[in-house]
Amino acid sequence: MEEDDDDVLELTQMLQDDGRNEPDEPDPWRDEPAFGGMADPEPVFHDPDPEPPPPPPRPAVKRPAPAFDDFDDDEPPPPRPRIRQSDLDNGLISRRVAEESSHHFTHLARQLGDDLSIGPMPVGVRTVEEVVRELLKPLLKEWLDENLPTIVERLVQQEIDRMIRRSQKF
Repeated sequence: MEEDDDDVLELTQMLQDDGRNEPDEPDPWRDEPAFGGMADPEPVFHDPDPEPPPPPPRPAVKRPAPAFDDFDDDEPPPPRPRIRQSDLDNGLISRRVAEESSHHFTHLARQLGDDLSIGPMPVGVRTVEEVVRELLKPLLKEWLDENLPTIVERLVQQEIDRMIRRSQKF
């Protein structure tokens, strides 16, 4: 085992050059410069750029003081105006008429949903995309049932033909 340990170099050990790794013949091109007569340029080492100096400090901008001189500290703020319930409903129709209209629109939407055999359609819950998707599902299923087997068969046959052609080339 100790002989094997001698063959392994540690990173701190130096390899002694006994000349066994030298080629038998000298390199005939050793004295020739590489790349058509161009000698290798000496590498130029640059010191890394020092950090740029910090930007100069900004001059202090004087902002005008708030104008509170017009008010006395003892004076309370003015009272806020009271908002009446009728002011909240600034629409063109009263709350009662709006609720009745909303009820009628909801009833109409449910009837339309029943007529299309897609179930009740609550207002604001279903999007047009959802309705279209639901209507297209049975049509797409029917088309796939009729056409998918022939499509798969044709594609598999094309792939088999390609493999046969590739094997014949070799």
